[in-house]
Amino acid sequence: MTGSFSVYLDLVRFLAAFLVLLHHARYLYNPGHFLVGLGHEAVIVFFLLSGYVIAYVSDTKERTLRAYSISRLARIYSVVLPAILLTGAFDFIGYSVDPNAYPVGYQAWDLIPIRVIASLLFLNQVWFLSIQPFSNVPYWSLGYEVWYYAGFALVTYLGGRKGWLLFLMLALLLGPKIIILMPLWWAGVYLYRSQTLRRISPGLGWVLVLASILGLAAYVDWNVAGWGRGLLLALVGPEWTREFVSSQRFPADYVLALCVATHFVGLRAICERHQEVSALWARPIQALAGSTFTLYLLHGPMILFYFALFGTEGVGDTRVGPGAYVGYILLIVATAYGISLVTEQKKHIVKRWITALFDWVGQFMAEVFGTHRGLVRLVIANILWMFGPYRRYGRVEFTKVRRLVFVCQGNVCRSPFGHHLAQKLMGDLPVASLGLGAGSGHPADSVASEVARDFGVDLSRHKTTALADFAIQKGDLFLVMEDRHLRALAPHLQGHEVQLALLGLWCRPPLALLYDPYRLSRSYFRTCFGRIEQAVEALRDAMGAPGARKL
Repeated sequence: MTGSFSVYLDLVRFLAAFLVLLHHARYLYNPGHFLVGLGHEAVIVFFLLSGYVIAYVSDTKERTLRAYSISRLARIYSVVLPAILLTGAFDFIGYSVDPNAYPVGYQAWDLIPIRVIASLLFLNQVWFLSIQPFSNVPYWSLGYEVWYYAGFALVTYLGGRKGWLLFLMLALLLGPKIIILMPLWWAGVYLYRSQTLRRISPGLGWVLVLASILGLAAYVDWNVAGWGRGLLLALVGPEWTREFVSSQRFPADYVLALCVATHFVGLRAICERHQEVSALWARPIQALAGSTFTLYLLHGPMILFYFALFGTEGVGDTRVGPGAYVGYILLIVATAYGISLVTEQKKHIVKRWITALFDWVGQFMAEVFGTHRGLVRLVIANILWMFGPYRRYGRVEFTKVRRLVFVCQGNVCRSPFGHHLAQKLMGDLPVASLGLGAGSGHPADSVASEVARDFGVDLSRHKTTALADFAIQKGDLFLVMEDRHLRALAPHLQGHEVQLALLGLWCRPPLALLYDPYRLSRSYFRTCFGRIEQAVEALRDAMGAPGARKL
């Protein structure tokens, strides 16, 4: 991205936030200019710009899911947390000074825990919810944009069938109101990634810029926004139209996005020829852009707060005169800039905290679950056990058991440990083990052998056994580590008088999956072997009881 285009995008970002401020400041005074009515349009510009910038940073800086997640969280919460706290403080003080400054629609102070939690988790706009954090009306757009970040991460960093499946699941969670504007955000991603659009000449760029200006003028002059809402009204009726809240004009939003996208493409082409901008212009623009997020999120509560403190008599239907109106606007911009110095302009501090949290969570995950996949698979397996499909794999008729057979994938880590531990604990009961994907005659994993010694188990003489080389006997109890082992082993057991169970269901609490520690950390080896030890000891105790033990 050229320096000139970067500065231009910063200017667009600030001007969009400023337009939203002017839109809501009509509560104080309405200058009557068409620009002050373009608050919603400014948010659509934000969406398109956001998609472009996110595509840029993921391409040049945030190349991993971890880096992307940390940066996005730091960017968001460095402002969101203070914004919610300050909104509450502004509202409390302002309403205490002058209750009349707060119209009924801004007095969203009931159910405070629900409002705060929904806002912090950005669930405030899912499906047909519209939860406003106190007087902060502009907060609605974060309930859209943050989920666009999440969807982008699923498709870009996970990718493949899994990424798209999770993306579809996310779409079902969010509902139509958010999804219907998502393509506008993705249009920004396309603008950045399209090589065809990058090859546009500066001359054609000027044509596109002129066309975009004419298009924007037509959008305003022809009241395309009203047409968009009218179209939705005709399609679904007034009741459902109200449920779409900020997405009511979505047909018009697509027209607007086309004009803005055309403008960006043209300006980018022009900036390729004029790549640098004088520091005299760049520095103040970048300084103002550094307060954009704060200005956007806090201008609404500040309008009401300052009016409650300093409210002056207006003329006619206005609450303040034009001079006071300008003073309020300048005061709000200055206050937002001051707050931004300790919020978004200090996001690197929040980023360090979040990085430390990610490191701690990663260490915890590695020690307790092996990997994040281990956690996800354990949760899924336990749900299947709790709700029925796997419950039969926790029921054993111990009076029929003649041998314990421990089963894992490679027969080099989990099943050898269970095998040789059970030999110590089960007395004369025969014990064996096998691997579903193993060859025969290989030694146990070296790390598994070292960790097993800490449990008093010797794996030095262990040799792997492949399923094809294993002789199934009447009375075998096959104890598998994972649910997928059930599916792989079950066909081979048909016609045999044997039983099949999930070993982890004898842990406390029951675990329907004992995730493979192979090539993972020693700490997780110890966790996994500790769980196997607990399960084997519980089996030993159950073997002395008649009948089946039900989990």
